[in-house]
Amino acid sequence: MYFTTVLRFAAFAVAATAAALPTTPLTTREAVCGVWYDSYLGPGSAGDVLGTGQCQQIKKPGEGPNDESNYTFKLKAACIHCDFFSDENCGNNAGSAGNDEGQDWDQEWPYRITKSFRC
Repeated sequence: MYFTTVLRFAAFAVAATAAALPTTPLTTREAVCGVWYDSYLGPGSAGDVLGTGQCQQIKKPGEGPNDESNYTFKLKAACIHCDFFSDENCGNNAGSAGNDEGQDWDQEWPYRITKSFRC
């Protein structure tokens, strides 16, 4: 009887512990290569440069940049290459920039030339 009670208590403790663990799986966070922002609006308009090779749009929802808008990219040393595109789907290469010196670096691109990028 004592053995059965201890066994039931142990089984209950294991079940209660398992129920207390989070049920959502762990997810991998994307690497952040740096930030970019509208040079006129300043760092408050920043977005993350993911550094995953994924195409990113310069224009955020609700924003209306014009051809006079410039964007500053503050990139970390780990972000060694970025491509900039003159369309919104990373299809027409407008230029590239890179850093192989192991230092943080900055780039500035006008919206009239660059509508999207990937690093």
